[in-house]
Amino acid sequence: MKEMFLKKIFRIVFAISIILAPGIMKAQSASTSSESEVSKASKGKRASHKAAKRQWKEDRKKKHNKDKSLRTYQKRTQTKDTRKRMRESRHKAELNNEHKREFFVKRWFKHRHVHKKKKKDR
Repeated sequence: MKEMFLKKIFRIVFAISIILAPGIMKAQSASTSSESEVSKASKGKRASHKAAKRQWKEDRKKKHNKDKSLRTYQKRTQTKDTRKRMRESRHKAELNNEHKREFFVKRWFKHRHVHKKKKKDR
């Protein structure tokens, strides 16, 4: 009984697949032809995109080289003390922007401006 039922189901599935097969084949062939049209249209876009990307890379490399040469020039004109002072001032600016205080030991021993009393002539 069970074998008979399975054979019937198998025959029905097989008949349906044979009936639908030509429609599926036609749909696949239609999609491949439209894909080829799309790929032809996209080839022009792809080529222009590649050219734009190549130009962008060249411009970026030129800008990088220009910036690098400028930095080396600046390093030549600045002494070691100047660079150190700039680094310290940049650090201080970052702390101010983040609303943080100086290190507590630094605050304790910071040089305070003390006014000297003037000597009066007698």
